[in-house]
Amino acid sequence: MLDHGEDPWAAARREMREETGIAIGPEPVLVGIDHRVDVLGSGPVLGCFFDGGTLTTPAGCG
Repeated sequence: MLDHGEDPWAAARREMREETGIAIGPEPVLVGIDHRVDVLGSGPVLGCFFDGGTLTTPAGCG
């Protein structure tokens, strides 16, 4: 989810770091958007999908 005032690119970088501990580049590439009309009664949701690049060092080794 986006934090207040956060753009989708910043959210992608933050979520990647929070969930995996891996930092991705400054500008992940937007590859798709999914629109769902209703998610568990929360209303319309847009899901953004990004390509964050290629992992060159195994996680936890760099």
